Amino acid sequence: MITWIQTVLQKHNKVLFSALLIIVTVTFVLTIGNQSFFGSGTPQQYRRMDFFGFNLKNSGEVNYIQLTAEVSSILHPERQVSRQRLNNYGYDRIAALSTARQLGIQEPGEQEVEAYIKSLSVFQDENGKFDADGYSSFIASLDRNARYSKNMVVQTLKDDYRIDKVLDLLGGAGYVLPYEAKQQYLETETEWTISTAAFSAEDFNPEITVDEATLKAFYDNAPSVYQEPQKMQAKAVLFKTASFIEVGAEADEAALAAAKEAATAHADDFTVALWRRNIEKDSEAFNKAVAEFGGEIVNVPAFSASAAPAGTVLPATLFANAWSVMDETRYYSDLGVYADGAAVLIREGMIEANIPPFEAVRDAVLARYSAQEKHRLFLEKGNQLQEELQAAVMSGKEFKTAAESLGMKAEDYPAFTQKDMPPVILYTLYDVLNNTSAGDVSEMTFRGNAGILVYVKSKQQPTLAGKDAEIAAYTKDYSKSLKEAGAWLLIEEVSNKALAQYNENQGDAE
Repeated sequence: MITWIQTVLQKHNKVLFSALLIIVTVTFVLTIGNQSFFGSGTPQQYRRMDFFGFNLKNSGEVNYIQLTAEVSSILHPERQVSRQRLNNYGYDRIAALSTARQLGIQEPGEQEVEAYIKSLSVFQDENGKFDADGYSSFIASLDRNARYSKNMVVQTLKDDYRIDKVLDLLGGAGYVLPYEAKQQYLETETEWTISTAAFSAEDFNPEITVDEATLKAFYDNAPSVYQEPQKMQAKAVLFKTASFIEVGAEADEAALAAAKEAATAHADDFTVALWRRNIEKDSEAFNKAVAEFGGEIVNVPAFSASAAPAGTVLPATLFANAWSVMDETRYYSDLGVYADGAAVLIREGMIEANIPPFEAVRDAVLARYSAQEKHRLFLEKGNQLQEELQAAVMSGKEFKTAAESLGMKAEDYPAFTQKDMPPVILYTLYDVLNNTSAGDVSEMTFRGNAGILVYVKSKQQPTLAGKDAEIAAYTKDYSKSLKEAGAWLLIEEVSNKALAQYNENQGDAE
């Protein structure tokens, strides 16, 4: 499937995709730019900065995008839009509708909407015929759901009609070899009966001992792992809220707020004075300025560009700012506000990046060695459990009983096919199933913080005899899904480019 899509994109749709990107990009620029194609834009035009006609800073419009995406996903269960992808699906629909406008695809009339509704699989019975009762039940359920209005559902249907037209134009031919279709049919209709057994890594605490020579060799094998990044040495001048409470005043909420505001103002005035008076660091004038503005000098641990020192009460943004503004020509940071007041960092010097000797990082080396050794032993334990469970089921024992006797958490699953496969299996163990034969226990795989073993009790493929009509129908649907998949990839590319441009323009406007 993926190979086919790539071929379509790379060979058949290359010119179309380039043209589509030009159309959408030009439209998008005209929509969001601060310069009209026909003249200068107004400030209001610049501030709005639409995403294909939608203002993403307007919560109502964003909510509409997401609600219509929800309705669309309900109308098209075959698209299998997960909760995690619903947000992107909403934006992809907007990009597709913009493409529909550019391609001149008009809204459907009443009769076209009616025919479109009848064509949707969600409203068809098992024989592929329109189910009027099912449709009525669907409408009734929407009436009871305050999230969706009738007008929204109708508009979503009209939009999806136009989007389907776009997909039809952008999709490839959807050619499927008969052999490929049959293989895909067999995979889809194969019935699995499985059990799983979980082995918690948190509960696995083997005793790990190591001598100094082995630990030193482990360090020598990759000393760069322990490299300390370049760090800045600094002091902080604190302007504490408590220092600015008026003498004799009650320290109530209002007084504390006024004092903190005063502390922040004094910190700001301090940095201005350093600049205007051209005060040198550690000079007498510097110390006088600290006292003049009510500051207090304290030490802070050295810190890198990527992280604030551990245990500090000062904000991480203050330390990040230090790397942005301080160098050999400027020794003080901008002010930073923290819980007890405000602060300014004073640059003292730099500690260059270095690789500490083994003795200085022995604890870190031991922790890394222990973690790797625990992982190795955990894999060994997984192999041992797999062998024991395989022997148990081959001797006729129940997998779940055998797994629980080994201290594992086991679970049996009702028989399922690919169409109704439990999500926890589909997203984490699907490849394991395909690589494990019936009657076998799989190798251990990881899911979260546990090792998982899968026992494939049975794996029953359907017979193809006498199912020519069913396979032909499946081949038609499979071809359509391939065609749609290729088109959605194009739409998603357009949507992602537009969102990136939108976010870039948002940053420029701020």
